[in-house]
Amino acid sequence: MNVLSLKFANLVIAVVLLVSPFIVGLTTSQYDPWADINEDGKIDIYDVAYTARAFGSSGDPGKNVTVAKHVTELHRPAALLPIPPGSWTSGPLSTDGYAKVTVLIWLSDPSNCQIFIYACNYGGYHWLVETLYPTSNSWVKTYDVMNHQIRIEIGNVGFDAVTASVDVYLMA
Repeated sequence: MNVLSLKFANLVIAVVLLVSPFIVGLTTSQYDPWADINEDGKIDIYDVAYTARAFGSSGDPGKNVTVAKHVTELHRPAALLPIPPGSWTSGPLSTDGYAKVTVLIWLSDPSNCQIFIYACNYGGYHWLVETLYPTSNSWVKTYDVMNHQIRIEIGNVGFDAVTASVDVYLMA
């Protein structure tokens, strides 16, 4: 057997080993959307070809990437809500599947207010992430997602009601 025949045999074996998991996967296992590179609903040779073309390339693994069909989401737990003396607490807001959460709060009179940001889990446990004493009407801060949910509390230690708006943006 000559060298050319050995190289051809090695190529055939490599192609069979590379393609066979995809062929077997189509008939015996569930569809995996992460393996469907071109998002056509099938895992086939086109997905393998794309991966083969990218083989050996390099880049920045820390680059911010937005997952397709997973866009920024807005929650508005309070819009011009009057907060009497005491406190208001949002319900838990799910952050599953997101990388960043931005909290925007507007207060008609921040002088007697405190803002509490909590991280929560589905078991009901929560812990205080930050306590804020706002000095202006508007406050904005972005956090890395810490857990499954967040909760926001606004405390009003004054004698008069305060109007508040709260927006929460979730970013992939």
